Amino acid sequence: MQVRRPDSVSKKNMRNSGDKYKKLLVNAGGILSAFGIALGGLFLVQSRLAQEEAGLLRGSGKVKVIGESEAMEASEVQVSDTIIVEKTMLTEEELAESVGNLAREREEYPHEPRQGQLTMVQAIECGKEWMENFLTPRLGMEKTGLGAYKANCYLWAAEEEAIFSYWTVMLASQGMEAELILNAVSGQVLEASVTSSHSVECPDEEGKKALLKDYGDSFGLEGSSLFLEGGDGIIYRSIGSRGLYTAVRSESVIFSRLEEDGLKNEEIFSIQLYLLRVK
Repeated sequence: MQVRRPDSVSKKNMRNSGDKYKKLLVNAGGILSAFGIALGGLFLVQSRLAQEEAGLLRGSGKVKVIGESEAMEASEVQVSDTIIVEKTMLTEEELAESVGNLAREREEYPHEPRQGQLTMVQAIECGKEWMENFLTPRLGMEKTGLGAYKANCYLWAAEEEAIFSYWTVMLASQGMEAELILNAVSGQVLEASVTSSHSVECPDEEGKKALLKDYGDSFGLEGSSLFLEGGDGIIYRSIGSRGLYTAVRSESVIFSRLEEDGLKNEEIFSIQLYLLRVK
C-alpha cells in the first residue's frame, strides 16, 4: 500500500530537495575521488526534516580507543588501545524530545562533555561500531567495513541551555565516508549520511523496509506494519506512540572522469537513515 504526501507539500519543494540532493552527491563523488579533501561535502538531512514532518501529518561492548590523550585536542585522531563503552538507551519520551530538537531551526552551541555524556573517544567508537555492526553488514559490506579510517567530531547543543546534546561524528576511510549524529548520552545514531564507492548491495523497496524495521527495533520501540512512501524515494515507518518515524533514502550515481589511461567510471552509493518526529 502506498501512502502519498498531501498536496500541501508542494511539488516545487520536493523538486528543490531532489536538486539539492543531486548536487550534494556530486560533492560526495569529488570527495571520494580525492581522499584528502575534508568531509564538508557530505549531505545532511536536518534541513529537510521540517518539510517531511508536514508531509507526514496528513535500537556494551569492547571498542577501540581513538587516539592518545595528547591527540584528543586535534581535529583528527588515530586508532590505538581498547576500552569499554557503557551503553544506555533513551526512553521513548527522551528519544522523541531529542529527535524533535534536531528538526527545529537552530543555532549550534559547541561545548565540552558534561557529566553523564560520552567523551569524544566514546562517541567516535559508538559511531564506528554502529557502522561496522549495523549498517555495513546490511549493505553486503561485511568484508569491506571501514578498515583504516580517520575521525573528526564535535559536541553541540541545539539550544544554549538545552538538556539534550549531540555528537556529530565524521568517519573517512578509503572509499567510504559517513556523517553521523548521535545522542550525547546514549550514543544512539539519530541521523546517518553515508557515501561509498565500494560494491554495495543496493536495497530495493523490500530491502529498505527491512532496514527501517531493524533500525526502529534498535531503539527498543515497536513499529507499525505500514510503510509510507514519500517523495524522492523516501520510505517511512512509524515507531512507538509519540509520533516517531524512521526514514530511509538511497541512490546510486555513476561518475565519469578522464584519466591518462582513458575514461573511468565510478559508481557512488549514498544512503540516508534517520529519525523524524511528527507531533
